[in-house]
Amino acid sequence: MKRNVHQSRFRVIRCTLSVLIVSLISCAAVAAPNVINLGSHADTFVAPAINAVVGPGVVDASIYVDYDPNGLLQDLTQPSPSTRSVASNALVSHFPYGVGNLPFCCSKGESDDGQYYQLLYASNAILSLPTAFSVGGMLPAGTAPPTYNTAVSSTNSTNGGTGWGIEFGLSASYLGLDTTEDSWDSAAMTGFLAALRYEHPGWNWFDIKAALRQSASQWATGYSHAAYGYGFINWGAANAITSPGALYLQPPGVVVTTTDTTAQITLYPFRQTRRSYEVIYSINPAYIWPAGKNELLSSDLAAAGATLLYSSNGTDLIPTTSIARPTSPPFTIVALTTDGAGHFSRVEEFSKHQIDDVGVGTPVPLWAQVVLAGSLLAGTMIRRFRSA
Repeated sequence: MKRNVHQSRFRVIRCTLSVLIVSLISCAAVAAPNVINLGSHADTFVAPAINAVVGPGVVDASIYVDYDPNGLLQDLTQPSPSTRSVASNALVSHFPYGVGNLPFCCSKGESDDGQYYQLLYASNAILSLPTAFSVGGMLPAGTAPPTYNTAVSSTNSTNGGTGWGIEFGLSASYLGLDTTEDSWDSAAMTGFLAALRYEHPGWNWFDIKAALRQSASQWATGYSHAAYGYGFINWGAANAITSPGALYLQPPGVVVTTTDTTAQITLYPFRQTRRSYEVIYSINPAYIWPAGKNELLSSDLAAAGATLLYSSNGTDLIPTTSIARPTSPPFTIVALTTDGAGHFSRVEEFSKHQIDDVGVGTPVPLWAQVVLAGSLLAGTMIRRFRSA
């Protein structure tokens, strides 16, 4: 126990020094990696994951693992009178919670950004969810993984598997854990996230996710919806990364909606330490991007003939912009994260978004719907009159 106390004190000192010297912000702004399980389902699967990677003596000493039987997301934003210790079932309060586990169905991939991004960013917290594709259904082709929460399954899960929108996989019985159901996988991922933040207290949650992505089994060949997204995690390799400066840039989340003449683009920034701002380029959809690159350079974008359409200001929480829809033909865009020094996140399988030309997929204007409905009604009345 003394060893764990000394380790905890060392981490606090290390955090304080690194923040004062490097980032000039207080350690108080860094959320504790305490865990809240939203509901009692799968709550006992969090602590074993923490123990598997950092050893015993950390749970309920440096990382508190609690649950709320009411399963409220607001537990991440304010203290709740109903939170209990998973270990003792006693009423406790270890707010703020840095990691939340929502073990019920299901992550919706990039659609999670609209639901959780602002809440999680304001709370300096992260959320783990299962994919549970056999329960919630497969996601549409092209669905990207969530930007700020995680979506996980495993090879031997009875209700999950791989598909569009997944972010990570766990190999069967990873580190001796029970991975036979996506709820257990989500709980294990919760523990892994908390343990990484415990080991790297000066990193933000995007840094934590970036470390898990670039150390996972699919990173070298790129995201694949058919191979558990970024692949099977390797917690030890992620933990071995020593600095956020060594973490590769990751792409922002993107949502595109169209009107008659414009495409409205909403970006959910991947706010890792190296990130400066976001950019949107139009590209040739048939261009083959160089394989095996961890990041793109300005020269790669030039070689691709990419045209810059938009740069965010780097400060808006959720940047938005409008782009005129082409008259003909449609064009393709990608949104990238840049460090402002000529480095960019790479183009993944889910990165390309087609902007249709005007007239393709354009919603029918309300006035036209009224005219059409009136015409159909008139036609029906005429037919009835003639038949009478």
